[in-house]
Amino acid sequence: MSYWLLLRTETSSSSVQLWFFSNVELSTWVLSTFICHDCCSARPGYVPLGARDQVLHDLPLSVFKGIRCREVHLQGRNGAKLSGILVHRDDFAEEDIEVVLAYFQGKFGHSEILPSQIHPVEIGNAGNPLQRIPIFQHLCKSIPPCHYPKTAILAIAPRSYWKSTPRWPTQSGIIQDYCDTVHYALREFPAARVILYGHSLGGAAAICTLNKLQQSRTNTPFNPCFDRIRGLVLENTFTSIPAMVRALYPQRWLPYRYLAPLAFDRWDVLAALKSHVGHDTVLGRISRNMLVLVSEHDELVPQNMGVRIFKLAMQGCHPNGTELVKIPKALHEDAWTRKMWTDELRKYILRVT
Repeated sequence: MSYWLLLRTETSSSSVQLWFFSNVELSTWVLSTFICHDCCSARPGYVPLGARDQVLHDLPLSVFKGIRCREVHLQGRNGAKLSGILVHRDDFAEEDIEVVLAYFQGKFGHSEILPSQIHPVEIGNAGNPLQRIPIFQHLCKSIPPCHYPKTAILAIAPRSYWKSTPRWPTQSGIIQDYCDTVHYALREFPAARVILYGHSLGGAAAICTLNKLQQSRTNTPFNPCFDRIRGLVLENTFTSIPAMVRALYPQRWLPYRYLAPLAFDRWDVLAALKSHVGHDTVLGRISRNMLVLVSEHDELVPQNMGVRIFKLAMQGCHPNGTELVKIPKALHEDAWTRKMWTDELRKYILRVT
């Protein structure tokens, strides 16, 4: 028996494409797609419901206490229109910003913010930047300008998420959107240093973005502005999608681990990092001075994945460079609520800027 299946294409969320599958092909495709998406891969931007329609005015005033937040919009190089937010403390002006923390969204389990209440919902890497505002507010309040550089958080939603172009979120598309985000930060804040922050899938996206920005000094034109990219923070980042499938489904009698190589978007962090360690590229330089955060009780990403990333980065690192920090009692999505997370991030911002 064979089947016809309607699939959305990469170019538009409204267009469809007709595919023909045999019964074996269809079952294999469905299983591999379901398992790989369940293991941290990019989820549709309309999850949770209403995520694409939420606006700043929907949020309670309490989430803006002590901070300023505005929407930003930029035009991507491949035609994608990207939207996001810029957040900083309310005791300095935007033109005084000294550090831009570019936040790459990932697996995230904080509450969805509603106008009149906080309603818990597991949103994964879906949702929109507005649902990260509690994190940004907490960080901004923790770095007063009298002791730390004037820091702003730039959180751009890649394609399919929030108000950005509703294209299907693939690895290549998301990487391109985050490359555009980095270029935007360097262009709009010419006097500021830039730090990339990636949580879970966002950490894999950060590594792959730096990999694409400059493959090598010989075959990619070097942009002098890249020298202002000073740091990279990885929080609970996995090593690859196939590795996550094997970690979540270790039983050899289950078919899932054998379908892992079929993942379309692999997000292979180790391969991207290995090609730059010890080299004079943007990622090679940044890998010598990263902050790798792992939650002690991470229920999704095994700690040893963060350790493997750290050890690989250390191959081209001096003793006081890249750091690995375990956040006590933290889960996959709540490390930011722990004092050690705040302390380590503040120290890192001071060190790299």
